[in-house]
Amino acid sequence: ICPSPFSYGKSGKPYMTSCPNFYFNISHTKEWVAVAVGDAELGIDIEKLRSYKPTVSKRFFHNDEYSFLTTLPSHLQDVFFTRLWTSKESYVKCIGTGIANSFDKFAISITNDAIEIKGNDFPVFFKHYMYDELFISVCSMSNTFPDDIVLLNTDEILSAIF
Repeated sequence: ICPSPFSYGKSGKPYMTSCPNFYFNISHTKEWVAVAVGDAELGIDIEKLRSYKPTVSKRFFHNDEYSFLTTLPSHLQDVFFTRLWTSKESYVKCIGTGIANSFDKFAISITNDAIEIKGNDFPVFFKHYMYDELFISVCSMSNTFPDDIVLLNTDEILSAIF
């Protein structure tokens, strides 16, 4: 562990000033918290399976993504909506812009396990994890990801910190 005060990027993304090769990001949903750490910029998002809502997609997603979702069979729309959402959120967290006013400025296309970003100015990589009905997307400027996630309960987290 590197003792360091936090500083913040222009969009509020925290970083540790005296640990230049230590990157982290945090996300939460209900009772779950996800943390990603690495040696390159990264972002993470965790969400429970979300219901596809055309009005939300139309408002927040790029037109290409909205069109893609509307062409899917209804039984796939929730899964791809959630996967798109977590991918987009992990991406904007990775590049440090945050989600405000930016989700519709770029489009993510998902084919099989490949992800492409239209309107991307940064070389990034994605890894997706599933746990029950939780979708976890990690976006990083490094293509090094663990194969599996590590689940820790509160006691294990606190004993690691203190």
